[in-house]
Amino acid sequence: MEDKKLSNPTQFPVPWKQIVFVVGVGCAVMENGMVYGWSAVLPTMQSSNTTQGFTITQEDVSWLASLVPLAAIVGNLSSGPLVEFIGPVRLMLSVLIPSVGFWFLMALSSVKWLLYVGRAGSALCCAIIDTVVQPLTAELSSTRIRGLAGALPEVLASVGLLLIYVMAHTTPPPVATGASIIPLLPVIVLLFFVPESPYWLARRQRFDDARASLLRLYDSDEAVEQELSSITSSSSCNQASVRDQFIELRKRRNVYPVLLTLSFFMLRELGGRSAVFSYSVYIFRDSGVGLDAFTCTVLVGLARLGATCVASLMVDRLGRRPLLLMTALVCGLAQTVGGISLHMEVAGSAWVPTACILVFVASYGLGVGPIPWILSGELLPNPVRSLGISIITLIFNLIVFGVNYVFLNIIAEIGLGLTLAIFGVFNFALAAIGWRWLPESRGVSLQELELAFSSHKRNPKTGEENRNVIGKDSLEVRECVSEKNIGRESLLEEKKAVDELEHLKEDCIEGKECEEYVRTACVCV
Repeated sequence: MEDKKLSNPTQFPVPWKQIVFVVGVGCAVMENGMVYGWSAVLPTMQSSNTTQGFTITQEDVSWLASLVPLAAIVGNLSSGPLVEFIGPVRLMLSVLIPSVGFWFLMALSSVKWLLYVGRAGSALCCAIIDTVVQPLTAELSSTRIRGLAGALPEVLASVGLLLIYVMAHTTPPPVATGASIIPLLPVIVLLFFVPESPYWLARRQRFDDARASLLRLYDSDEAVEQELSSITSSSSCNQASVRDQFIELRKRRNVYPVLLTLSFFMLRELGGRSAVFSYSVYIFRDSGVGLDAFTCTVLVGLARLGATCVASLMVDRLGRRPLLLMTALVCGLAQTVGGISLHMEVAGSAWVPTACILVFVASYGLGVGPIPWILSGELLPNPVRSLGISIITLIFNLIVFGVNYVFLNIIAEIGLGLTLAIFGVFNFALAAIGWRWLPESRGVSLQELELAFSSHKRNPKTGEENRNVIGKDSLEVRECVSEKNIGRESLLEEKKAVDELEHLKEDCIEGKECEEYVRTACVCV
């Protein structure tokens, strides 16, 4: 077979409008940062005892901090079917608009139960956004900028977190709460202009609409046609029901990346991420730091924002795997050192826990925070993407709820020092799993990544050999289909032909090399 190259849309310059659309989608995650960081206003509400006409107790603090992941479970269960029914962009709009009303309800409530309703409603919207943003960002962005685009939502979540921290420190709780709607308004306007996901349109077999969506993302007609051909030649075009997606999830190549991505989210939360950001004021008060606890909380927001901005610039240069491994180790080490220092109560070392918490936050923002979200948009196969992200965010939020609800009770029983040390163990485990099983996805197209976990020449430690084999496999099979005139009259027929080759690979030549599969595929076609 001739060694010839297929053109790829990533060879073309990235249009400015594609960047604008990706930024518009990512800005929706500012809502999530403010929802999770809103707990910073609770100490002020608790200490005044007259805020908004009702009293906030310690039990209310635990419930209001834990209500976000608890209410988000409903959003996780519903978001998968909803995104397949109405589309990711429309779904985001449909939850951001009522989210403004929930923030107003929290700011203006005169009875406690209305505060709980507003908090639960904003949490529900937050969960649906979490489920939609990363897959949509990956589908709207070229391979060349996919790492930067995938890190952008985490950057903007850090911006939202910092904003609510600063407002909690400088304004009364009702003002801080009500002002949280201001960043959402331009996002809602911008989303009206964002094109619907071409992958979703292709799955619904609306190929003319998918082409129109790509025309709004790429300036070159050739890039549009090549991207559409790539989408329709992959297994992403199956209009699968939820039941069909559960069936697809039984396949090793689909379930393996879902479980791997899920493990990163689980260990990240068991490593204390949500506790640190939800209870930062309480942690600094308990650690005996000399600085004002609210000032330290603002420093936490600044450290996370700065590190996440650096991560967005480095993720496409260094790769996902080294950033995740390095930062998970640093997070674990910082928590262990800070925990031992607190537990041993070394004289004159009150600054050590504070420094360790800031190091943890910076390392989290550099890799442990954004990388799992980037991987959720890259590794999850298209046939189970909406179901997979729903399962991941469901379990993720269950763990967040458990950690947030018991955190204050745990530090009351065993102390903050031992609690931090236990968190460190889970971050070490995250690094170990990433080192053993995570391949590098930098520079690999979404279509090639669909084959990443079914290849028998996979190197889990580096991912490089796997990437080359997968890229060659995908390229040569498409060339085989193109060279053999099988009477295709549409892209849909081409997609069906490639699907038949995929079944052939799974059923007939299990365990053989990719090159032999390519030769067999050419003969069969």
